[in-house]
Amino acid sequence: MKIKSREVFRKLSPNIRYLYAGLFINGIATFVMPYLAIFLKSREVSTSLVGLMVALYGLGATIAGPLSGFLMQRYHPRKLLTMSFVGSAIASLLIPLSSTPLLIAFLVFLIGLCGGLFRPVVQVLILSEAPDKEQSVILFGYLYWLTNIGFALSALFGGWLSAISFELIFYLDGLTCILGLLVLRRIDFHAISSGSEISQTQAANHQSIGKARLPITYWGVVILIFFILITQTQAWAAEPLLVKNLGLSTSDWGYITACNGITIVLLQPAVTNISAKSDLRVMLAISAGLTGIAFFALHWLSALPMLMLHTVVWSVGEVIVGACGAALIGTLLTEDQRPTGMGGYSGMFAAATMLGPAGGTFIADKFGFGNLWSLCALVCAVSVIGFLLLAVLNDENIESHA
Repeated sequence: MKIKSREVFRKLSPNIRYLYAGLFINGIATFVMPYLAIFLKSREVSTSLVGLMVALYGLGATIAGPLSGFLMQRYHPRKLLTMSFVGSAIASLLIPLSSTPLLIAFLVFLIGLCGGLFRPVVQVLILSEAPDKEQSVILFGYLYWLTNIGFALSALFGGWLSAISFELIFYLDGLTCILGLLVLRRIDFHAISSGSEISQTQAANHQSIGKARLPITYWGVVILIFFILITQTQAWAAEPLLVKNLGLSTSDWGYITACNGITIVLLQPAVTNISAKSDLRVMLAISAGLTGIAFFALHWLSALPMLMLHTVVWSVGEVIVGACGAALIGTLLTEDQRPTGMGGYSGMFAAATMLGPAGGTFIADKFGFGNLWSLCALVCAVSVIGFLLLAVLNDENIESHA
């Protein structure tokens, strides 16, 4: 029996309602990263140092994923949420008060680290609340949808607030961290095992460590999704440079990027419903295919309407990853493996956002944009083949629960 998303929403548990509300409150003031570079330039920080500081955020988020999986096995999830949001709030509030680039760099790293700690907790909570694959896809899909709406609103509000005072956006970011945490702390984490109990068991019996050993198929799926993500991140690093080389204006680039947000907001519900009724491996193969085709087409695209269409195409691929990626990972893991597995998956996401732009711009600079787009198509083709092979082989470890 197929489940409609509206039926799922009518029956949402209080935990998921608190989760959505808390993350949305926090998301509408996600100002630090979108405006960090502009803020640093206003402090007369050099361009190279600005790039390094932005990379430090990605480094912190990359470390946070596996670290969160480790900590979830030793501390209660509510403690991790508190550490994550309080740490992010303190760092955000201190940035405008900092007088040296070194201190700002440390605080940016801290925001990436603390901000990444809560994501695996959220993913494990959703998996514990969703009784089957279909519902997990719907819950992950709409979480991604709400997150992007919040991010879009934060970009709008941030533009207005920064015109008044750059310091104000950091203070408001810190405030919404605390407000979001107050809502999230109302979640009943009984479904997630207490970390203290797990750690005591592990300390007494080293054999329990084997429970967290992750299956090979998990690593294969993580790598295949990583290939999709490092291609999609070129839209925020190498592609703007291409647009500039084509002679298009900043306003034109604004139209292109707006297509990403609009596509996610408009199509996420429909794509989520389709994904919930489909084989997740096939859906991710479609995501990789759309992404690879969209970026390979940049060999020939130069007109604004075609670049906007290109963005719509790869954004559909992004929507599919947002709905299906974590849900598929969840089917590969036992309950004991989820903290470690979802922590690794979250760390991979952060690593892709850090390594993708750096690697893409390097390749474009040294070998040309054409070679970059061809490489993007190649890694996406590998991802397509990999996911289709997984679907054909029908490994019992990734059978859907539907």
